[in-house]
Amino acid sequence: MNTSILWPAPQDEVSAMPDYFVDLNLDQLLERMIGAEDRCRLRPLYYTLCGDREAVAYRQAAFRDCMRPEIKAASDQFTEQMAEVRRQLKLARSLSDTWNRREWFFEAAALYCEAVEGLCGVFQASALDSTALTGLRRWLAAYAQSRRFVCMKSEIAVVREALGKVYLRLNINGTTIRVGKGKAEPEDYGAVVGQCFEKLSESPYDPSEMRFRVSARLNHIERAILGQAVDDYPEAFGALGAFCGAYPDFLEAEVLGFEREYCFLQAYLRYIKPLEDSGLPFCVPEVARGGGLAVRDAFDLVLAKKSGGRGIVVNSCVTRPGERILVVSGPNQGGKTTFARMLGQLCCLAALGLPVPGASAALFLPSRIFTHFERGEDSRGQNGKLQDDLLRVHAILAQADAHSLVLLNEIFTSTALKDGLALGRKVFARLQALGAFCVCVTFMTELSKYSKTTASFVSTLDAGTAERSFKILRRPADGQSYAQALVRKYCLREADIKRRVSS
Repeated sequence: MNTSILWPAPQDEVSAMPDYFVDLNLDQLLERMIGAEDRCRLRPLYYTLCGDREAVAYRQAAFRDCMRPEIKAASDQFTEQMAEVRRQLKLARSLSDTWNRREWFFEAAALYCEAVEGLCGVFQASALDSTALTGLRRWLAAYAQSRRFVCMKSEIAVVREALGKVYLRLNINGTTIRVGKGKAEPEDYGAVVGQCFEKLSESPYDPSEMRFRVSARLNHIERAILGQAVDDYPEAFGALGAFCGAYPDFLEAEVLGFEREYCFLQAYLRYIKPLEDSGLPFCVPEVARGGGLAVRDAFDLVLAKKSGGRGIVVNSCVTRPGERILVVSGPNQGGKTTFARMLGQLCCLAALGLPVPGASAALFLPSRIFTHFERGEDSRGQNGKLQDDLLRVHAILAQADAHSLVLLNEIFTSTALKDGLALGRKVFARLQALGAFCVCVTFMTELSKYSKTTASFVSTLDAGTAERSFKILRRPADGQSYAQALVRKYCLREADIKRRVSS
């Protein structure tokens, strides 16, 4: 039975970070979402794209079920409990004292059973629509009723009852401690001590507010007391030892699988929640028919996070049937690279089945993403910058196909315009033959008129000023807007020059 909420069928994961993650700033996104400690190995899940419409639809349906209030609350609690189970097991492995180690192991197993039962109960009582969660619900019900799980629960209850009857009496005389069997004391000594000191307190004393610092590691005195308890109550501690021996690996693979896959969704939702709260839009994307783009009010997710959702300029992008190459041109530092990066992020997140930043989105679904962003020349290498660019682009074209997204940022800037145009046209011809979807940021505006498969987008300036608006609009590239803005900015218009000469 398939219990995955991410994959309708088994899938190999990508273990190493793809090259495009750095160019799209997705490495920064993961660092903020997951941090240094990746306890559930979430990174490979973000590295592995779904690649086909059915897999994305499977995830989106599962995630809609996961967002039901009762399912989300139960799953959030489940992941918190499982995090504590992992912490206790890690602690148990680090302890040198056998009985102390067994106690922490036992508590981890008890919390694990509680977590599974709680999740199973909510799933059974909830209406679910997705194939993924209805399948997981059936598996959880069968697992909770399985002989091994029922026996483990029963033995936990037996051990807990036995340990609950362990009482010790400590007779402390100076530096001497005598340990013997005790019995349950009906009197609450905490309350008695509290009453003695109540008159010294300005506020009424509440014994429940007392907090004691408890260390998992025992000192030599505590170790000796525990050893005496084991000697005095062999049946109780024998039951504890038998339980630990019977269930050395109580964590079920399918349970761990759901924890990991839900944490994949949970980490992303926690990342975007402050942005949603600030008013920025997110939506569940559609897969664009014909492999185009139609996004409204979208933005760079990582840039928005850095700014706290303030001052973000949103952009839209719509392609027409048959258009496979988007050429983005316009003034420097006008938002062209951010626009291309935004489109790459949108397509990547859509291929992971996740909500994307934007009011609405119908997106090309890539199975692979390739990026060529400008890099400084490596003085240690034997190749010049042009040769490095050619080698990198050649490697992309050798791997790309009709299901690939290719993002090119300022290619062939180190050569003459005539040569750069010739090389750019050859690259476009190859991409067109492959059927890949491409976004190309370039100063060579002639490339925007390459063919009918090419669409032109231009970064714009505020009317009457030289200031960038960071709005990218679909329109022909005329190559004049930036020159006119420079003329205005540096007072080089005819009237400006005449005024300076006359003065």
